[in-house]
Amino acid sequence: MTRARRWIGGLLLLAACDFNTALSGYCARNPAACDGGLAPDAGSAPDASIPDGGADAGDAGPQTGPDSGGPNLDAGTDAGPAADAGSGTCDAGPQVPICSSDNWCWENPNPQGNTLNAIAGFSDQDVWAVGSYGALMHYSCGTWRAIPSGTTADLNAIYLSPPNDIYAGGSQGLMHGNGGPLSVVNSINGNYIQSMWANGSTDFWLATFGGVYQWTGAALNVGPTAPATAIWGTSPTDVWAANAGFLEHGDGGNWAVIPFDGGQINSIWGATPADFWLVGLSGTAEHWVDGGLVPTSIPGAGASTDWWGLMGTAVDDVWALGSNGSLSRWNGVSWNLQTDILGDWWFGGWALSRNEAWLVGAQGAIASYNSGTWTSQVHQPGGKLTSVWAAPDGGPVFTVGAGILQRDAGVWSFVLPDNGQQLTGVFGTSANDAWVTSLSANVAYHFNGATWTLFNPPSPNGLNAVWGDAPSDYWAVGPGGTVLYWDGGTWDNATASPVDMTAVSGAQGAVGPEVWAVGDAGTVLHFAQGGWNFSNVGKPTALLGVWAVSATDIWAVGNGIFHSTGGAWTQVPWSGTSTLYGVWGSSPADVWIVGDNGTLLHHTGTGTTLTPGVSGAPYQALSAISGAGGLPLWIVGVYGGILSKAN
Repeated sequence: MTRARRWIGGLLLLAACDFNTALSGYCARNPAACDGGLAPDAGSAPDASIPDGGADAGDAGPQTGPDSGGPNLDAGTDAGPAADAGSGTCDAGPQVPICSSDNWCWENPNPQGNTLNAIAGFSDQDVWAVGSYGALMHYSCGTWRAIPSGTTADLNAIYLSPPNDIYAGGSQGLMHGNGGPLSVVNSINGNYIQSMWANGSTDFWLATFGGVYQWTGAALNVGPTAPATAIWGTSPTDVWAANAGFLEHGDGGNWAVIPFDGGQINSIWGATPADFWLVGLSGTAEHWVDGGLVPTSIPGAGASTDWWGLMGTAVDDVWALGSNGSLSRWNGVSWNLQTDILGDWWFGGWALSRNEAWLVGAQGAIASYNSGTWTSQVHQPGGKLTSVWAAPDGGPVFTVGAGILQRDAGVWSFVLPDNGQQLTGVFGTSANDAWVTSLSANVAYHFNGATWTLFNPPSPNGLNAVWGDAPSDYWAVGPGGTVLYWDGGTWDNATASPVDMTAVSGAQGAVGPEVWAVGDAGTVLHFAQGGWNFSNVGKPTALLGVWAVSATDIWAVGNGIFHSTGGAWTQVPWSGTSTLYGVWGSSPADVWIVGDNGTLLHHTGTGTTLTPGVSGAPYQALSAISGAGGLPLWIVGVYGGILSKAN
């Protein structure tokens, strides 16, 4: 069974060398997530019409980068030390673990894995990025480190004002900080900021689903009320906003609408008032030149690229970035697809010069460009992760998916690189005995404490999961109803199921081990005292995970949560709608469940009550959870995320 999950991430925009900043937002791609909004700030200035003209704030200082939003990074409860924003000195400071309020901390990607949506810099050694769930990152001395932001708001846009002022726009309106925690400046009448352009710290122009706003530092002025997804300008009398099918121009007093035939616009950027670009969904691209819009085709990495951002330094040096690693560069004559870029979804960028630039994107991805070469700046081994297992007594921790990863001295690295075999499950009985399953036909791996050895079980349809009670007692299940048994020397067929089997677990029973395997249509196979029995949870629903705390305490999850005390199954009340993939427990009073949208649930032994947890990864599809009888615990995700909880 394939566990597919859509991606939700951030958007981008970039500014040029004129120090003005254009920034784009997460809601442009996820309008349903941004309906409603926040209550206006108490004491904020009343709305007013945007006045004619207006004072020119002058240069804002170093250009800031544009970006969109996705999930934000959990700031945790400890704000931690502030970074030396805008100092121009090389002061990287210590790496502060980024943890949720429930003490789930990022281990991969390192330093954090929530989507980054915007990036800008005071200098080449003082660069800042913001993103989903409050993600705030700082680059100095050749190192990126995560900065606790003090918020879990989605941050979609960034603007820097010397000497050390950092502004971010997103789900809580306009926020400000000086290298440490961010606080709300103005909630923009409860509207979610999707894109932002600033002409100084007292002249912010904001694109929201509630229309266009100007924040002067003292008053919030209302512009056009049509929902806007991108904004950019060159002065207070030359501001452009857009959405699907229209471009608006503000001259300081009036707004003119220019219709065009195209999709949602995610980013606007240009080097001059007479030469700028618009890009958006489904390959939408427009070039404003000679006083009008010219439809353009920009080559992307896919058949229909969603363009999320723009950055550049001149009329003949513009970058467009988007889905599936798409990155194209305009040389003044033609757009050229860049083939050396990494395969991430890019949402924000900042170009310092023709030879130096940055990109940020999905799942915390960061890449730098220097003299023709793009390089990843984030330690992120592995891709999709599907299962995790921790050996007892402080032994190794393994996770599998795109290869086998082992945690050693706090660092995750490959012990078996991705070879296309789609590894699915991992389980062991000791630090010297573990098995890994694969969706590839007739493939499994065994670990003896030193090396991994390839085995060829009779699994023509592949395997989804494995569980064992002793080195000579393992069961594995897979598509096509496969159920196999390992007796210490050979894998052989144990029984067969009429449906695909997805997960397996067991516990000691009254007479030897008892095993439960689950699969499609609510199917449950139970092995006890040498025989198999077929049953059902009572609903024809897909089951994706199972865990036996004991022979009389079994949990199964998928499209719902089900519990058995050794007999019939009952559905556990839960108001959530996310698909659930993994379940694990150390005792009847300590059972954990994970799933889509960062879902984390904890059962502490009171009836069937489930307490929501805070994973700190709200946009990750969490695929598995495991421990070695207690803390620490480990969670892995479909997008390669790894979280740990030590207390």
